[in-house]
Amino acid sequence: MTLILEKIRQGEWLWIGSEVLVYEIEQTVNAERKERLLLLAREANEIFEISEKTLERAETLSSLGFGEYDALHLASAENSKADVFLTTDDQLQKLADKNKKRLSLFVTNPVKWLEETLKHED
Repeated sequence: MTLILEKIRQGEWLWIGSEVLVYEIEQTVNAERKERLLLLAREANEIFEISEKTLERAETLSSLGFGEYDALHLASAENSKADVFLTTDDQLQKLADKNKKRLSLFVTNPVKWLEETLKHED
């Protein structure tokens, strides 16, 4: 994760966050954890604003079994034209794998993605 953040800070990679991410972090009960997460979220190069199109897509994704927040995160990523959606949530990953033909972006674990990406940069 540190290397990913370093590449973002150096301008090599772009991190697109969303209003959903910020909202979800705001719901964190533990104040210390919430502050750490908000600091991390501020590293995003862009914050994607939720639109009616995003809400409609999230509804479709929910019908495939994605939870409310996951559907909003994925719909935001798709509508922002992101190439990849990084997640450490194994259930989300499995559901995304099952529905990969219905998604317009690649969903994967950050460690796995980083290994593959660095392998192709050499």
